[in-house]
Amino acid sequence: MRKLLKLLCGTLYIISISLSTINAGEVVNNQTSLLLKLDVVLSKNEYLEREPIIVNATLTNGGSVSLKVAEPLVLHHFLKYKIIKIGGDISKEPRLMPMIVGFPKDYGINLTPGQSISCAWNLNEDFPFGLSLGDYKIKFIYTTEGYQKEYPEIYSQHIEYETISFRIIPPAGKDKKALEIWKQALEKFNLHGKDKDNRLALKYFKKIVREYSTSNYAIHAYYYTGKCFLRLHDFEQVIVEYKNFINKYPDYPYYSENSQKFIAVGYYMMKDYKRARLAYQKLPDSYEKKQWIKRCEDKLLK
Repeated sequence: MRKLLKLLCGTLYIISISLSTINAGEVVNNQTSLLLKLDVVLSKNEYLEREPIIVNATLTNGGSVSLKVAEPLVLHHFLKYKIIKIGGDISKEPRLMPMIVGFPKDYGINLTPGQSISCAWNLNEDFPFGLSLGDYKIKFIYTTEGYQKEYPEIYSQHIEYETISFRIIPPAGKDKKALEIWKQALEKFNLHGKDKDNRLALKYFKKIVREYSTSNYAIHAYYYTGKCFLRLHDFEQVIVEYKNFINKYPDYPYYSENSQKFIAVGYYMMKDYKRARLAYQKLPDSYEKKQWIKRCEDKLLK
């Protein structure tokens, strides 16, 4: 079951395409002017200690012809970043992003002129013990240069997005009290695998939601309660938690779309393939979405 659950959840990144239909188009050779545009946005520019840092990256075809590109987070060596602490000694080199399970063999997706593909993730997942307090600068790089032999169909381009600044500050008041519980929850949650640790993490996350509902950590704790239920294989409660989350925070970056994905996972694991298919259909277009809708339909035909 754990293997199937890992496959269903993938890497927990959200990949979305701005248009529902992707038309195959001509591939532009390397002599063409640089047509792809990269835009990266942080959820805000000031975070409390250990607060999740949500990043959204968008790749847009700014030319007049269709291009075959690599989904930014799917092909792990295409979207990278470097983070530096101002006046400190932290310097993280460009990261190799993990692959989405089951990506098609041609390793590319066609973007028509003006079409975009986006991905979002929690930067803190790279730092299990959190970034220390202070000011930071981060630069994102999308590059397919140097991979033409391996992926000849992919449009070759190197883009360095402008440096983004953000800071991490100490919490105060209720946030300070909530942080101590948040640290305890993450300590247990990051251990992985053991039900007793997931139950303890769940207890701590629920305490934050219940007793510190106005703190900045509350929305994150609310989201992580569902992930605890997922690890405990309580799929009915997964569906309940994430439906409630979407109703309360319908447009929250990264979390709302991931919540919809976990609802679909819950139904699939309960073998309610009809509802699983409907839940997957609400996700942004991606290869992963199409793959799991097909699996649901195959199950319904048996």
